[in-house]
Amino acid sequence: MLRLAASVAAIGFVLKLLAAQSAGWFLVPLAAAACAWHIYAHSVATRAPVPPRGLAMGSNVALAAALILQLDYTPGYNCAWDTLSGAAYRLGLTAEMACTWWAGWPSVLLDLLFYVPAAVTWFLLQATTNRRPA
Repeated sequence: MLRLAASVAAIGFVLKLLAAQSAGWFLVPLAAAACAWHIYAHSVATRAPVPPRGLAMGSNVALAAALILQLDYTPGYNCAWDTLSGAAYRLGLTAEMACTWWAGWPSVLLDLLFYVPAAVTWFLLQATTNRRPA
């Protein structure tokens, strides 16, 4: 459970680091903090009497989705790309920059909202250590 959480966090963070553009560099420390908290929440949940494997898998999916769907853009270029498209472009797997969303405040707000489902699962994972087995 903890190894998978660490793998999801590490792969997602590396992809985020590859795809970050000039206006999206503030998302890299946010992604690092989210990945660290993700691993911490999973380590707390492993100490539960009955580890919640389904919730842990949902947490992994929520963090992976949040990191992959992050939008980055460069000021002056009225287009944003998601992390997966940006990493593919930077690695030379695509010939041109993708334009998946418009740039500006809507993309920044959406970037922050992507973390809400993951944060809910982290709270629930940490709450499992206080439960008693049925």
